Amino acid sequence: MWMRTLATTAALAAACTSHTSSPTAADGSGSPTVDVSQPADVAVRVDASPAAVAPSGSLHIVVTVTNTDDERHVIEASSGCFTDFELLDARGDVVTRSLQLCPAMMASRTLDPGESFSETHVWKRGLRGMPELPAGTYRVRGILLARTSPVASEAVDVVLTPGG
Repeated sequence: MWMRTLATTAALAAACTSHTSSPTAADGSGSPTVDVSQPADVAVRVDASPAAVAPSGSLHIVVTVTNTDDERHVIEASSGCFTDFELLDARGDVVTRSLQLCPAMMASRTLDPGESFSETHVWKRGLRGMPELPAGTYRVRGILLARTSPVASEAVDVVLTPGG
């Protein structure tokens, strides 16, 4: 019984971190390689609110994936999660990710031409387990956790305000 539990836990951990275990960028930044170009058949967009987050505040992040092609497409995810997000510093280095738990199973979703789906994420500033980020301007980008290669949205600015 404990072996099955251990195997299930290991598979879940692997699925949850599959998008963070990709090769690092050639520039030596240590950031995983994520395709920031938009493929011809899909567009990934991120919206984040509020634009300024207080020390104990939350950032609501909506990642939208749209089929921009004139043919139906199947989006295959590397786990049970289709989207994620990353916060970037001024240099463009990833400073934190969602740390979401994803089911250890591949999933797929079919999008007709022009069809979209969105997933909402919440990042709580100062949440246990998250790095404590100093006040300043950061960028958030949405990630489509495509099985073959993650695809990132253009990043949008978010300000972490000082406070006490």
